[in-house]
Amino acid sequence: MREVERRLNEKQKQLSPAKKALLAILIPTFFASAAAGTTLLGPKPLPAPTAAQAEQDLRVAMFLQAERVEAFINKEGRLPDNLLAAGSPTPGVEYRRLDANTYELIGKNGPATVRYRRGQSLDQLLGSGVEILQ
Repeated sequence: MREVERRLNEKQKQLSPAKKALLAILIPTFFASAAAGTTLLGPKPLPAPTAAQAEQDLRVAMFLQAERVEAFINKEGRLPDNLLAAGSPTPGVEYRRLDANTYELIGKNGPATVRYRRGQSLDQLLGSGVEILQ
């Protein structure tokens, strides 16, 4: 045991003052970040959303997209040719013009797929997401 201590002391004596200063900063930083739940490269990533969360997020996003399409219809008197014409398109949401008065939104978020057709109740589209928006 004394031999190990002797070797450790010799190694510590060999460290330059700059290396000692760096270690004096890094070691406490490492332990403080570990205690705070982060790494030296940043916070730990958030867990992936559950299938139910992914579907609910998609429903809310599609509701907002449908609102933009309806605002376009009210202003222009016609369906938009694409989602860009109605404002900012929502990633993962596809727009299909079915006829002169009807459109469909198809959204995908992870395992969740949701369809909305114009005329369908927006409350039905939102499901429990109505509580989120109130």
